[in-house]
Amino acid sequence: MPIPDDAANSLVGVPSQDQSQPAPQQAAAPPAQAAAPAAPAVPAHVLQDNVIGKGVKALARLVHGQETNYQVNPQTGETVETTAPAKPGAVFRNILLGALVGGAVGSEGHGGFLGGVARGGAASAAQSQQQDSQRRQQAQQQFDNQIKAKQEQRETSDADQKRLLYSAQIAHQNVLTVGLQSEAHRLDQETLEKHNAAAREYEKTLTDAGGVRAKLTVDGKPKDVVNASDFMAAYVKDQSIGKGPDGFQRHFILTNDLSEIKFNGEHWVRDDGSPADMDNHAQIIAVDMPVNNMRTHHMSQGSRLNKLAGEKLFDDDKMYDTTPEADAGLYSMRLKNEGEAARAAHQREFANRTQENSKKFGQIEAKMREGLAKAEHKYFTAIQKPNSDKDEALATLNFEKQQAQDQYEGAIKTAGGTPQHSVYSKPAGATMKVPGSDGKLHWSDGKTDLGVAL
Repeated sequence: MPIPDDAANSLVGVPSQDQSQPAPQQAAAPPAQAAAPAAPAVPAHVLQDNVIGKGVKALARLVHGQETNYQVNPQTGETVETTAPAKPGAVFRNILLGALVGGAVGSEGHGGFLGGVARGGAASAAQSQQQDSQRRQQAQQQFDNQIKAKQEQRETSDADQKRLLYSAQIAHQNVLTVGLQSEAHRLDQETLEKHNAAAREYEKTLTDAGGVRAKLTVDGKPKDVVNASDFMAAYVKDQSIGKGPDGFQRHFILTNDLSEIKFNGEHWVRDDGSPADMDNHAQIIAVDMPVNNMRTHHMSQGSRLNKLAGEKLFDDDKMYDTTPEADAGLYSMRLKNEGEAARAAHQREFANRTQENSKKFGQIEAKMREGLAKAEHKYFTAIQKPNSDKDEALATLNFEKQQAQDQYEGAIKTAGGTPQHSVYSKPAGATMKVPGSDGKLHWSDGKTDLGVAL
């Protein structure tokens, strides 16, 4: 049943406010003592607002089967009081706690067990207040923990995003490195020497910021430097060669050894003039860079930054505040520009060669057509004469046409082309004409294609 408002007062031995009711008769005091004065009445709302009253209020709610809890409003940070059904046994435990505490106090001779129970009610109320305070503290601590957890989660998320962004940046840089190496045979000596200098400067940038040269295991042997061909073979066998340890990002830096090759104006060749395989002259090193160090600030001279970038972006003599991450971006820009320059040079070379070939092969074909035209003119002139031998004239025509065709095919081969062999007269051994894949008829001996039958 509900507890009246003055229930809290009676629990702590405070008289009710209703003074019209006669007070219960007290036992006579001993002769040597005067009767104790009656305790003054205390308004209920005053009691409920003092320290004990707050505890009693919580205890009273427990008797009603309610439990006081606290939570922090995440919007305002204010602690809010809430009530909820008490957990099974909570009421019994708190009342029992009051009785036990009261019994312990009463055993000291302050009014016996019953008086102790009364004081125990107050003690239980104080205990309830302590629990009430603990709940407040727990709510605040829980709120603080949640804030801290969210902050740590946000920091972890930010760190993960930074690592992901950094990994993508270096992956892009590695793609640019591979792309540049595929065009290295077209880059002239000056370009590759400048690239080598920039690559060494980039390596120094990483090692100065805490990066460590990594060993690359090839055929079971750890090496400081490997050529591109050996690295690709090793990577196919074990892709872990491309990864650094936890907390590190592996950078691959490529240079070219130009000591035993030379650029002939179009591509790199060995001393005997044969084309050089630039993958065998490409040298790869790896630097494991701590991810957390990529945004460490340092001062760098403009001339050094220009070397990394491959173009004049900064005042050579000024000092600039930069980071390894920013330096990596400059070096990637250089790789991109070098690769684009190599591809542009290849396109120009291809266009020039196509134009030259078109002109050269056009001249060869024009000469052949001139020879064919002369032979036909001679033939038609011959057959117009009286008593001309037309069979002999036709044989002469085919012979001269074949000469012009053979000279054309020889010139095409000399120029580096692959001509289609054509035959103007029936070749020796030919027994039939068969259709070819080019839609034309070819002479054949039944086994071998003897040329286009013209």
